[in-house]
Amino acid sequence: MSDLPLLYLLAGNGSSAEWWDDALPHFQQHQVVPLELPGFGNNPQPPCEDLAAYADALLAATVKGSAIVALGVNALLVMHALQRQPGHFCRSVLLAPVGAFLWQRRLPALMSPLPIRKTIHWLLANKPKLFSHKFSRQTWPAAHYQRMGSGYARCRAFVPYWDLLRADTALPLLEWVQDPIELVWGDQDKVLGIEQAAAWSAILARADLTISLKPGWGHYPWIDAPAEFAQWLESGERGFVAHTKGGRLRLAAIGGQPVPEALSLVQGDDSALPAFLARQPDAIWAVRSSSFGEDQADAANAGLSTTFLREPSHNVPARVAELHNSGVEEVVVQRFITPVLSGIAFVRRLSVV
Repeated sequence: MSDLPLLYLLAGNGSSAEWWDDALPHFQQHQVVPLELPGFGNNPQPPCEDLAAYADALLAATVKGSAIVALGVNALLVMHALQRQPGHFCRSVLLAPVGAFLWQRRLPALMSPLPIRKTIHWLLANKPKLFSHKFSRQTWPAAHYQRMGSGYARCRAFVPYWDLLRADTALPLLEWVQDPIELVWGDQDKVLGIEQAAAWSAILARADLTISLKPGWGHYPWIDAPAEFAQWLESGERGFVAHTKGGRLRLAAIGGQPVPEALSLVQGDDSALPAFLARQPDAIWAVRSSSFGEDQADAANAGLSTTFLREPSHNVPARVAELHNSGVEEVVVQRFITPVLSGIAFVRRLSVV
């Protein structure tokens, strides 16, 4: 019996434990256990009837206090499990979770008719290389595509799973999850676009949420670069904190909103500031506290916030240092835009009403 901490590995719809084979030898700090839920791979149990039953099955198959990495629709199950049993996982790393914008996405609509769903399942099982551009921008060895096809072929849950995953069943009560959750998105993911990351800040409004945006990563980073993936995961790198001013500005920019250029600086790392200011030497700046305790779902905490407006470039480093020295964990430097019309609006997220 290994004394290393447990780390469970759970891929998405159609998956099997063998999909993780390339990555397993590269983990040094964990005892890794690939999971197969009912109806997946070699699990003899029939597919579950709803997402709640799948969440219960996941809880039953895992040890409390362990860590988990999950992908896609099964990453959503981890959130449902945490909603049912807070604290069950000590670390939850979720790669491109499914659940946001289900009513807008084309793939769920395409998979709604049963004959189309069965046809695509057959093609994934028997002609997986047809979907190579979705799997990865890399060209995999033939054995990798065969392994993917074998997983789909044995997955009895693939077809009925699409009936369970609906806009009215995917997200209820997730705004009450308070556990640490690490969302990870690759900018080369051809299955779920990186712009979806912005929606999860509202969906997981009370979670201790961090987001990592990984350049060059696709939908299956542990297959594309297994050693790099294992090393990154065991490094404990968590990305940026989502529920701060800086985090929300980054997510707004990712979501395509017109956000003035901004830079988030955490305590002890101001190295990017000189080059950032030098790009716009004549600009004036807003220097804003972005403390982890400000503006949460249930408390605005307006008195904790500090903002310096219309600061010239030469004053900015001192203002940043002033805020950091006062205990602010993160400071945002953002180009100041002189308003034509200004006012105050109070907005309440629908997800937390």
